[in-house]
Amino acid sequence: MEIYMQKDGLLKDVHAKILRDIRPYQSERLARFNAKLVPHTNPQTILGIRTPLLRTYANKVNKKLRGEFLQALPHPYLEMNMLHMIMLNNETHFETWTDRMGLFIPFCTNWMVTDCTAPKMLKINSWNYAKQALEWLQKDDPWGKRIALVLLIKLVGCSKLTQHEKLASLDIIAHLPHDMPYYVQMGAAWYIQTLYKKDPSSISNYLATNTHLDTRIKKRSMQKIREGKQIITGEDIRKSV
Repeated sequence: MEIYMQKDGLLKDVHAKILRDIRPYQSERLARFNAKLVPHTNPQTILGIRTPLLRTYANKVNKKLRGEFLQALPHPYLEMNMLHMIMLNNETHFETWTDRMGLFIPFCTNWMVTDCTAPKMLKINSWNYAKQALEWLQKDDPWGKRIALVLLIKLVGCSKLTQHEKLASLDIIAHLPHDMPYYVQMGAAWYIQTLYKKDPSSISNYLATNTHLDTRIKKRSMQKIREGKQIITGEDIRKSV
C-alpha cells in the first residue's frame, strides 16, 4: 500500500472538512478534563468530544471523505486520531486493516487513541488478529505494544484467544524490557487481570513463579486483581490510567 503522503494544502482542506463536522460536538469542559488524563499531550490539540459521538460520525461520513481523511496524516487533533482508529475498526478486510494500522501506529502516541482499538471483525477472524497482536507486542514501538494488549484483552473478553496464544503472550510479556513506559506496564497488568478472571489458578501461579516478569508489571497486575475491576472498553480504561 502506498505510504500516505499529501500536500499541505490538501491536508488542511481535509482536516477543515472533518473539523467543521465534528466541532459542534466539542465541549470545553470535557477538553479540560481529558487534558488532565493525557498530560503529555498539548491541550490545544484536544477538542473535548465524547467517543460515542465520534463513532456515530464515523458511520455517517461519506466514503470519499473517509478515504481522504485516512490518508491525511498527521492529524492536528487528538479526536481526529481517535476518529481515525474508529474508522479503521470498521474495516472488514483484515489485510487492509493491517496495512492501514501499520501506517497509523507511528502517529498513535496517546492511550486515548490506542484504546479505541476494536475491530468489528475481531470475533470472526480472531486467529489473524491474535497473530497480529503477538507480532506487535514484540515490536519496539511502545504504543504498538499497547494496541496489541488492547486487542488481546478484547479477544479474551469474547473467549476467542486460544490457550497457546495466551501462553505465548504471557511469555512475551515476561520478557519485555524492564524500562517499558507506564502505559505499556498498565496495559500488561490490565491484560493479566483479564486473564485472571478467566483462569485465576494459572495466572496466580504465573505471577508467583515467573522470575522474568518485570516487578512493576507484577505489582500492578496484583493491584488490579485485588481491586477486582474488569475493564474491557477503551472508555473504561479511564478508570485505570
